[in-house]
Amino acid sequence: MRVATNSASLFASRALSRITSQTSATSTRLATGKRINSARDDAAGLAISERMISQIKGMRQSQRNLNDSMSLLQTAEGALSSVTNILQRARELSLQAANGTNTATDRQALDIEYQNLLDEVTKISERTTFNGQNIFQQAGGSSLDYDHLRLTDGLRNFWLGQGESRISQYYGLTADGADLEVVFQDTPQAGYAAAVSGTGDGSGKVINQQLLIDVSDFTPVEPSSDSGNSPFYSDRIIAHEMVHAVMGRTMNFTNLETWFLEGAAEFIHGADERLLNDINASSINAVVAAIGDGSSGAWGGNSIDYSTGYAAVRFMHNEIKSAGGSGIIDIMTYLNANQSDTLNDALANASSGAFAGFADFHTQYTGGAGAAFIAGMDLTNADTGAVGGFDADAGDVFTAETVIENVFNYSDQPLQGFNVEWEEFSFSSSITRFDIQAGANTSDKMTIDVMGLSLANLGLSSSSLVDDPYTATVRIDDAIEQINSQRANLGAAMNRVEYAVNVVATSQENTDAAKGRIQDADYAIETAQQAKNTIMTQASISALTQANTSTQMVLKLLE
Repeated sequence: MRVATNSASLFASRALSRITSQTSATSTRLATGKRINSARDDAAGLAISERMISQIKGMRQSQRNLNDSMSLLQTAEGALSSVTNILQRARELSLQAANGTNTATDRQALDIEYQNLLDEVTKISERTTFNGQNIFQQAGGSSLDYDHLRLTDGLRNFWLGQGESRISQYYGLTADGADLEVVFQDTPQAGYAAAVSGTGDGSGKVINQQLLIDVSDFTPVEPSSDSGNSPFYSDRIIAHEMVHAVMGRTMNFTNLETWFLEGAAEFIHGADERLLNDINASSINAVVAAIGDGSSGAWGGNSIDYSTGYAAVRFMHNEIKSAGGSGIIDIMTYLNANQSDTLNDALANASSGAFAGFADFHTQYTGGAGAAFIAGMDLTNADTGAVGGFDADAGDVFTAETVIENVFNYSDQPLQGFNVEWEEFSFSSSITRFDIQAGANTSDKMTIDVMGLSLANLGLSSSSLVDDPYTATVRIDDAIEQINSQRANLGAAMNRVEYAVNVVATSQENTDAAKGRIQDADYAIETAQQAKNTIMTQASISALTQANTSTQMVLKLLE
């Protein structure tokens, strides 16, 4: 028996200390409701649950973000709805102004209300904000964008269609439904205002045709008028190029002489002004001589070359009519019906005996008859010399402004013989982008684009009912279509936001539950453990008491 070291007491003391520590931990869990109150409780569980807490808090915030986004979208959609109502009224006014019963004074009165309506669109665009931010972009497209837009309007209004109509009427030609791509060239092109390009196929027809337009040469642009500058207005230039496009799809184009191709293109709208200038600058004989040997290689591409081509085609037209034929239309329809034949064949077979062939035509034109014909032309009257007009056919006087009739028929497909492919373009700086934090992670982004709503972005900045009610209606239709498309996009975005809110809420709920399973205390287990610890504590205290008193038996030995 020993008294210096009481092993039983030490063991009981250690057991009591362990039970006391366990009791303390259990009491903490019961008090806090958490199974993990410090890293020592469950180091891995703590790390996992803390990451989950970050996700849960992030998802709660993202729900608030998404609800704010919904409010922004509703604000934007409400503004667009108001603008649509305004534009519907503006469209009514434009249709009223386009009616022929209205005088210029009437259109001015209508335009006053029209302009006030457009001003209100601007105000809505400027004043629609959310949390201090402008929702709608104010910057419009560049001036180049609007040149494209106005040129497209002019081409669709009547420039293309009326040019084609004249070709059909006076040349008997209609293309075969091939594609014709309109291409705007934004940098100045040397040598031409417009041109038709393409590639010859094996039959001599032209495929992959493009109508190239040098934007810088088409100013000013007035879509519902002749546009351009007197006397060579934009509609005359387009009619010239349409001759090339139509001939390219109706005959052995690649084997025809250049002077004939260009002369026919000039004759469709008349070129008395050019011819007079070249005669004054040189002489009639110089103009005639510019045809050279009549081959394409003799073509110089200068103004005098166009003049000799024009004069030669008018001479051909006149001589065929004098021989009893119908004129240049006989040559054109022959080339169309006999697509492997050349101009020589056409002159030999379709000139009503006026020419035995190309050599005979060339001899007559350069041998004095051509010069005499040019000398007899009236180049100073109002008529341009176009086919079917007063000078060429004793018809109506076709002036520089009336030779291409201003019959408005706005259409995306204004041609009968071609499928027109329009260049796609959009106004620059016309989008306001909102990046929405739609989740707990930095990569959880949602992008919402809102169109510009200024008059510039809608293409209405220069719209007027005084001079141009037709195009105003078209521009309003386009603007309403833009807004309808944007409202559809906003509606889709609102649905998307609503679904996103529901998904985030569900994810938060499930993540919260998962975090709870890791971190929350199980009261059934903890209370059972607490009862056990209480009993064990009492037992340990009793054992320690017994151990401490056991050494007193040594005193019995010492008595």
